Amino acid sequence: MRIKCLLALVLGSAMVAPAAYAYDYSYLCPNYIVSYPYVGVMFDWIKLQNSVQVLFPDNGTPNPAINDGTDFSSAQAIGSADLGMVARWGKWYFAGEASTQPFRITDTQNWVGNNTGMPYYSKVQLTDVVNLDAIPGYYITPKVLMYVRGGVAFSKLVLQQNNFLGTDYSYQKTVAAPRFGVGFDFAVAKNLGLGVDYIYTYYATLKNGRDIPTPTGQLPATFQIKSYTNQLGLHLTYKFDYC
Repeated sequence: MRIKCLLALVLGSAMVAPAAYAYDYSYLCPNYIVSYPYVGVMFDWIKLQNSVQVLFPDNGTPNPAINDGTDFSSAQAIGSADLGMVARWGKWYFAGEASTQPFRITDTQNWVGNNTGMPYYSKVQLTDVVNLDAIPGYYITPKVLMYVRGGVAFSKLVLQQNNFLGTDYSYQKTVAAPRFGVGFDFAVAKNLGLGVDYIYTYYATLKNGRDIPTPTGQLPATFQIKSYTNQLGLHLTYKFDYC
């Protein structure tokens, strides 16, 4: 009789286990904090948008009556690599991540000054040298992680101009730009994740004064540039110790 009862208990447990496993999060991580490193690559579509203004006189104050300016943008596909460390407790997730986009993004536009009547050639070049992000997240299912990110991009921004009178101008600066994003990751295997990210980065307004030639002579001016990017990427992540 005891043997029959034990056999019935084992068979009953085997039949119930698959249904229970589908809703069981305990296999993700135990109820204590664990950590592990990860590496990843991202394939990005990124759009660089710029607004360049020439402010007269050279006092940094816009004057609509004599202000020159233009807006322009470009989009291109690039790649990036990242390295991070994860801390997890049950369904909660937190990561610190460092990434780099070593490829230079270039945006070029020909335009004519609204009031000077002078044709200009403008080129903006952007390189994100190092990005640092904090990424909190939550597992909405055993395999799907939703997260947000916030951080800073240490970037090199270059403005090159020529006014077709033979005068070239180049100005560059390294900036710390805030960036924010959202994304999700799907576990395609025990140590492998595939996901999508959206990231917005705003680069600080840069100003630089110089004299520029016009048909009536040299004029003091302030060049002002505002730049930001919208980035959509597909990422692949390998986790070195998935609990």
